[in-house]
Amino acid sequence: MKNKDSKEKNNEKKEKKDEAKGKTFEHVAHKHIKKRKQKLNIWLIISIVFISLFAIQLLWAPFPSPIIKGNFIKPYEDASKETVSLDLYVMSQCPYGISAEAELDKVLTQMGDYVDYNIDFIGMVQSDGSFSSLHGEKEIQGDMIQLCVKEHYPEKLLDFILCMNEDVQSIPDNWEQCSKELGLDIEKLRQCYEGEEGKSLLNDSFRRAAQAGASGSPTIVIGNEVIVGLRTADEMMKKICNALETKPDACNDLPECFRNSDCNEEEGMVGICENPGTEEAKCIYKEPETVNMIVLNDERCEECSDIQQLVDSLKDIFIDVNLTEYDYSSEEGKELYESTGITYLPAILFDDTVSSSEGFSNVQAFLDTAGDYYSLRIGANFDPTKEICDNNIDDNGNGLIDCDDADCENSPQCMEKKEVPEVDLYVMSYCPYGTMAEKGIIPVVDLLGDKIDFELKFVDYAMHGKKEIDENLVEYCIQKEEPEKFIEYLRCFLGKGTEEGSIECREEVGIDEDLLNQCLEETEEEYGIYEAYEDKSTWLSGVYPIFPIYKDECDKYGISGSPGLVINNVTIPQFGRSQAAFLSLICSAFEEPPAECDEELSNVTPAPGFGWEGSASSASESASC
Repeated sequence: MKNKDSKEKNNEKKEKKDEAKGKTFEHVAHKHIKKRKQKLNIWLIISIVFISLFAIQLLWAPFPSPIIKGNFIKPYEDASKETVSLDLYVMSQCPYGISAEAELDKVLTQMGDYVDYNIDFIGMVQSDGSFSSLHGEKEIQGDMIQLCVKEHYPEKLLDFILCMNEDVQSIPDNWEQCSKELGLDIEKLRQCYEGEEGKSLLNDSFRRAAQAGASGSPTIVIGNEVIVGLRTADEMMKKICNALETKPDACNDLPECFRNSDCNEEEGMVGICENPGTEEAKCIYKEPETVNMIVLNDERCEECSDIQQLVDSLKDIFIDVNLTEYDYSSEEGKELYESTGITYLPAILFDDTVSSSEGFSNVQAFLDTAGDYYSLRIGANFDPTKEICDNNIDDNGNGLIDCDDADCENSPQCMEKKEVPEVDLYVMSYCPYGTMAEKGIIPVVDLLGDKIDFELKFVDYAMHGKKEIDENLVEYCIQKEEPEKFIEYLRCFLGKGTEEGSIECREEVGIDEDLLNQCLEETEEEYGIYEAYEDKSTWLSGVYPIFPIYKDECDKYGISGSPGLVINNVTIPQFGRSQAAFLSLICSAFEEPPAECDEELSNVTPAPGFGWEGSASSASESASC
């Protein structure tokens, strides 16, 4: 079955242009980084990324709750035919979600009569009834119009989505053209899309995704098996075949396995997919090797307790783990710390048993030699030999406590106080978490005015394409040439979030275009940003174009992602992004805090992305690009 009620979609399929796509499927789904504590440390962020890289490949878990279907499903005409449910949860502008929709199309072309499929969208319904989504307002609108088609023309849903996906940057504005191509009633859809019906459909869809536990795009549920991350059409069809009692002929041509996680028939054994994805692919099973793992931690480190999440994931990877734990305060802990030559805690250490285990290939790239052990590279940054700057204890035994110790000279707790604090926020102009921080700090900048020296600066590379370089330069030049108009422009742009919106905002605010263009030309002459854009040999890791205006500052303060914050020449490693959090942090940098510091501002963290409505989920409050 196609859209769970269409039997004729197979005969209507057109040749798709996505054969060049889908070659690489080990992408990590768009995922919010979970905030564990207010003072989240950077090691945890890197750890979560690390977990994602291999857990998606290896871990399959039973679905935590019943799968709630959409309300558009019609009974299949041939009730005697066995089918398998396939639920796809995506964000309409997530590139991996879009690729998953293209792969689903291939699945339905070959096995549509055996599949009941459903598509729902991932996002948040705020307490005030507004919506938020990772990629901003346009994604919300894209979700909504696609849900209107799902409601009124379910048999045309996937064709409509694929049509819109041909020009992702135009979503949702290309919905009318796609409606014309498919012969849909534009006015009927407009009434749904612009009225209360569309909002109701989106509310229900977000609810279904949340109840299904889907937070990463794409999340694919076949039967009761959850798949987080992109999969090829063949991989999805293999899962469908495994769930069917009577196998269609198409199942005979599929490999036995595509990755190790497909080999899970024998409980307690390590499954290995040999020759994955080929005709010779087969699962073999072995007894798990015992892996000796040591965790060295420090009970004084508040954030370090979060390492348990990583330890649990490693136990799943290696199956049979012999775990030993030491605290730095113990003799064994200090001896281990010194003998391994490590600097930062927490540390995860393995002996030689890891190299002979089946899970070794999943962690090998993250291991460094540390004395007689291997140390897992997780980005820890707690130095147990240094003074802790806010516990009123002489931690390193030199007779100096907290801010009196030179170790604390550049710590946020002991930053130099100034009459006029210097506040620098580093962003990428299209990073959803950078825009979150901008929306949080603008009311504080408005409140404090010239009592602080605020400047918006930019990370020294761009992750979101040429449009980000363009917007970075526009904001840089407006701030430089017409600073009195900059915050008003930024406020406007954060509401619109498009290249066209930037032009509209410049007109609304009254930006001098001649002055702007002169600055853009001079900046290009000085930094050669567009010249570097055309020369990929200059790109960061060959992937991201550089934006070198603030490179020296980024290097000096260790700014490597968006957002970053420096106050009074001190890097703030973790910071809240609500108005109240920014006000409190900035006011702590005054020699004498002004009366404005007593104002009560909102403690709600703005939603990521563009648009001023909504608030962030706990999972995205500390995320970054």
